[in-house]
Amino acid sequence: MHNDLERSGENDRRRLESQLQLLEAQVQDSRTQLTEERDNAEELSKTREALVGAETSKKHLEDRIEDLTRQVQGSEEKLAVYERRSGTLGVPRSGQDMSKEQQLEAEVAELRAELKIAKVDLQAAREQCQQFESISQAAEAALESLQSTHEQYRTTTEAQFTRLEACSENKAFQEKLEAAQRGAIQATAQLNELQKTFEIERTAWTNDKKTLEETIIDLSTSEKHSESDRTSREQEVRLQEERAKAAEERYSNELVAHAESRKAIEALNAQLATSQVAVRDSQVAADTATAKLAASERSWNKQKETLDAEVAEVRRHHQALAEHNKLLHGHLEDVSSQAARIKQAATSSDAPAGGGEGAIGDDAKLSELRSLVGYLRKDKNISELQLDLCKQENLRLSKQVEHLTETLNETRATLSEERERAVQTAASVPEAVSYIVMST
Repeated sequence: MHNDLERSGENDRRRLESQLQLLEAQVQDSRTQLTEERDNAEELSKTREALVGAETSKKHLEDRIEDLTRQVQGSEEKLAVYERRSGTLGVPRSGQDMSKEQQLEAEVAELRAELKIAKVDLQAAREQCQQFESISQAAEAALESLQSTHEQYRTTTEAQFTRLEACSENKAFQEKLEAAQRGAIQATAQLNELQKTFEIERTAWTNDKKTLEETIIDLSTSEKHSESDRTSREQEVRLQEERAKAAEERYSNELVAHAESRKAIEALNAQLATSQVAVRDSQVAADTATAKLAASERSWNKQKETLDAEVAEVRRHHQALAEHNKLLHGHLEDVSSQAARIKQAATSSDAPAGGGEGAIGDDAKLSELRSLVGYLRKDKNISELQLDLCKQENLRLSKQVEHLTETLNETRATLSEERERAVQTAASVPEAVSYIVMST
């Protein structure tokens, strides 16, 4: 029996160890993929930061372009004024007037040179703006690549979760994984919303950029503008700046929300790993307690059968002894009655000689009866001793049965406690996960 128990325990241990190694390998693969996904997410964050820096630099360049455009416009207006002034001057001038004209021409030449320099700076600023646009496009391409990588990782994770669902011992683990998947889906939805918001803002920014470029072209080609148009353009520029600042703040808030979602997902993953360890420990403890209970029940059943057989044998022996004792008592009573009759016959005998011969025969019978009575008494004492021994053995077996029953009840209580702990652990983990998901 012990060898069978050891072999069954060894087989169960090997089976559980193989399942544990398989699950550990799957968990290790999931951790590796999670690490890769975290690295991709960090690269995505760096790309977004670079994109934000490019947008900020682009904004500064646009501000610089506006300043240069204003300077060009002022220079053109000054140039027009100087040209009109130079056109109104007469041909014959004195030496002082000629010097003034030369000064004006020199100023006009300087203004034209400054205008050319401003145009060159404007062209360089536009080229830098185009470079930043190409950087932004590259960042968007990297973002799309990271998204595709995230989708592949999610597909692989779902396939692994599907393989894990085939195991009947991982129901609680499946519920936790489903909760984690729901959190990941919510985070993905938030990421998609962030991307949509980013696309909308990028489209608005492109439209604003086109509008600003058209405004710059109109400013560079036009010669005169009224003060009201200038005021309206300044207001429009301020509005565009406010819109850009608001969009940047919204984007920063969305980045903060995404970072919080990532922290929540990491916390869920850590809690999920802890729950897996707790469930695995509870399962091992439950299996051990079940094996102990089964072994105890088998041992108790065998001992109970043995004790029942011994008790039945003792009862049969006791019954046989009682019947034998009853028979001996009957024989004793018969002998006693015969002895009494012999004594009465001996006392009532009239012939002395015949009475002597009868007394000798009666004495022989009495001696035989006495030896028979002694034998019967010895047999009775032996039977009583055997009966006492059987009673003591029965009492000992009863106490042993009570002790085994108490041990069995304690084992069952321990198994019930382990099962309740496992159920409570499995029930508390999804509640904690749902609470964290709701709080995020």
